[in-house]
Formats: sequence, structure tokens, C-alpha cells
Amino acid sequence: MNRPPAFQFYADDFIGGTVDLSAEDVGAYIRLLCYQWGRGAIPASKAAIDRVAGCDVSSEVLAKFPDGKNHRMERERLKQDEWREKCRKGGQNSAISRNESRVVEQPLEVDGQVNVNTPLSTLHSPPSVSGFQSPPPSPSPSPKEPQTALPREIFPPSIESIKLQCAKIGLPDSEGDKFFNFYASKGWMVGRTKMKSWTHALTGWRGRWQESAQAKQSAPESIFNLRTVMEAKAKLAAELHNRHATETGLGTDWNDPAKRIEYVGLKREIKALNERIAGAA
Repeated sequence: MNRPPAFQFYADDFIGGTVDLSAEDVGAYIRLLCYQWGRGAIPASKAAIDRVAGCDVSSEVLAKFPDGKNHRMERERLKQDEWREKCRKGGQNSAISRNESRVVEQPLEVDGQVNVNTPLSTLHSPPSVSGFQSPPPSPSPSPKEPQTALPREIFPPSIESIKLQCAKIGLPDSEGDKFFNFYASKGWMVGRTKMKSWTHALTGWRGRWQESAQAKQSAPESIFNLRTVMEAKAKLAAELHNRHATETGLGTDWNDPAKRIEYVGLKREIKALNERIAGAA
């Protein structure tokens, strides 16, 4: 199956997931997502990743590609593949139905002449013209083998059915309980739409559970990276203050207004990093 050239872009989700990133990080993130869509994964080496992104990719952006892939992107790829396969099968079934509805009429031949206006009802009538030879009856079409219909999902599902599906896809029973309780409390609605396939919804639930588990495993390394960035920014802010600011009884005097603006921006970034570290701890 050919790889589709485009993927779904969810604007609200993207803004929510990149609100803490700098403009450079957002640009690198988009370029790496596009690269993964076309190649299946981002490069393995940091140098190659930087070349694709066009800059020095930060640890915050790299954290969105565990094992070289963004899991949300792969789920979108799977949904597109399933939709294309569904459309392909629908087209095949439609073509089969059209072919079965056609009736092929064979013209009658009288004394070597084809009479296309002779009705089919005369095929089995006794001959009324001298020398007329009735054509042999057409062979009966062989019965078509019955197609086995795919079993339809029982909806809403029972907790036993959900746990059985959990065992098939490698999801713990505890997550099956959470899935059942969550959607049962919402009347099996996804937003404002009735759920169409609970097995596909459960597969999506598994993907989010795996991402959450991996994020928890990499949390200590993420906190270390955040602290490293914060300490570098704090050092730069202190150097700016020492070189361009003078403390007086009335406040702080800056010899360069541009350096003061840069200092204030650094202090805001340091505050935001402290909040992220506290939230990840």
C-alpha cells in the first residue's frame, strides 16, 4: 500500500502540546514530524536529526520521539490505513454487486443470420421456420460461494468482552476496567458522537497508556535536562546583571535597555522551567 502524502493536523492538540516550546523548537518539531511521516522514523544519530531540523534540536523536542517515532503520528497513520482499506473493500463489493445485476442476452441465429430483435421467450419455443435450429441452452451459472460475513461488534460491550480484547492486544485488566467505567459513564459517546467501534477505541486507549508509561520511565532524565537548561539560563542572567546593572538605593540602573529586556526574558524562562520541574517531580 502506497504511503499517503498528507496526515491529519489537529490544531488545538498541537498548540496544547507545544505551548512551552520556543519558536525554534516548534519549527524543529514540525520538520521531524514531516520526516517521520515520509520515512517511518526520524534519524538515529543526533547529528542527522539536527540536519533534518535545521538547528540544534533540544531535549524537549527529542522527548516527543521515543525510539525514533512519535506515537501519535503512528496512530494517525494506522487510522488512515484502516480507512483506505475499508474504502477499497467497499469499492470491490460495489463492483461485484453491479456485475451480478447484469443480465447477458445472447442473440438468436437463424440460417447463419443474427437476429438481435428476437425475444428471449422464443428460445424454448418449437421452430416455426424451416431450417431453424434452436441454439443449445446456455449453461446454468455455477452457484456462487457464500461470503462469510465478518462478525459484528456487540454494543455496548460487556466487561468480559473488553478484558478478552485487552488480553489480545496486551493491555492490563486494570486498564480495561478504566476503559469500561469511563465510556459507560459517558453513554459510550466520543465527544458528541456515538462510538462506532469499541475495539478500535480500546486500541487507541492502549496507545495512550503506553505513552504514559514511557513518559513516567523517562521522567528522571527529563527533570535532569530541565534543570540543566535552567542552570544555564540562570548563569547567563547573572552575567548580564553583573555587566550591565548597578544596584542603587532607588532600584537597579541598566546601562543598556536591550540587556535589561533580555534579562527580564531570561528570568521569566527560569520561572517557567522551575514550574515544569515541580510538575514533573
